[in-house]
Amino acid sequence: MPGKQTSWLSVTLLGAVGILCVPQSLVAMSLGDFDKMGPIDQAEFVASMVGGAEASLRTAGLAHAAERLEELFSETLAPYSTSKAVVELAIEMDGLREAEADWQRKNPNASVSLLRADVQEALLRMMEYFKIDVPQSIRSEIYKTADNLPKEFHPLTYAEFHEKSLDEQRHIVRTYGLVGWFEYMRLDIRQKGYKNSFAATLSDGKLTQEMFAFVKARFPQTGPQPAFTEVVRLMEPDPRESRNGLGPMAAIVSYVLRHFENVFEARDQALDARAVLLPDGRRVFPDQGGVFWTFDNAGDQHKLEENLQALAEALRRCMIRRQLFAEAGLAACRQEVGIK
Repeated sequence: MPGKQTSWLSVTLLGAVGILCVPQSLVAMSLGDFDKMGPIDQAEFVASMVGGAEASLRTAGLAHAAERLEELFSETLAPYSTSKAVVELAIEMDGLREAEADWQRKNPNASVSLLRADVQEALLRMMEYFKIDVPQSIRSEIYKTADNLPKEFHPLTYAEFHEKSLDEQRHIVRTYGLVGWFEYMRLDIRQKGYKNSFAATLSDGKLTQEMFAFVKARFPQTGPQPAFTEVVRLMEPDPRESRNGLGPMAAIVSYVLRHFENVFEARDQALDARAVLLPDGRRVFPDQGGVFWTFDNAGDQHKLEENLQALAEALRRCMIRRQLFAEAGLAACRQEVGIK
């Protein structure tokens, strides 16, 4: 049954703003530290890490491998509302978590784990799974640079983003939009549970496919970046909200959520226009089994009382026949269905 949607812009975007930009070569982020971060920061870390891997591959003359990595993050996987690469990366992370926990159980007195249970290792394993050539030189470069950086990741800030060249800004928005958004979707589900996640509002396959198409069209791998101007605008400080400028990942999340709030609002208006209106003023909607449901102000659905199901069905049939719905349909059908 198509359900009415609620606002998702209440997501905490300010938590994604840090104080220092870590460039393409990233901190060797342990999975324990990664798990302590919020979903927007985690999504930015993964997007930055993938962007760094692509750059390393291109520098090594492996443009085909870099292109394949990009493709994997744009090849969507409908049941998961995300991409093939994001799903496999999560599987590799979980495998490393299990391996580390097993090693610690077998070595309870060891102060340091001999395993590399970090996000970079999960990425390298994901690339190997998809048969992307990862030369030892690139693997060593990733860990050599990462191990010599400060041991804390900070998301890119508004000010740091604007210090970069236009080409660099466009590359960041493209990578964060394509890779970061799909990683955010996965992390949002993991943190909140599916029922409370944004993915749950995409209540049918059509909306999920629309989300895939929208993100890939607005953040394409090549060519102009249709979302760029609006994302940069959303980063601007807003005195009305008493906040400083957003970082790019937070702005991209806001950009996609705003778009789908508009989609949901238009859908809700269309549903309301064709709703079965009861005499008590409630709008009700039938599911595929013919059972009627109503929605509260929070968008949560509730089954209509059993003693009103037959009346709702009689009104629905009358309204469909007359092609009049909501207030107009109730006025036209009152006498026919026996409402005094």
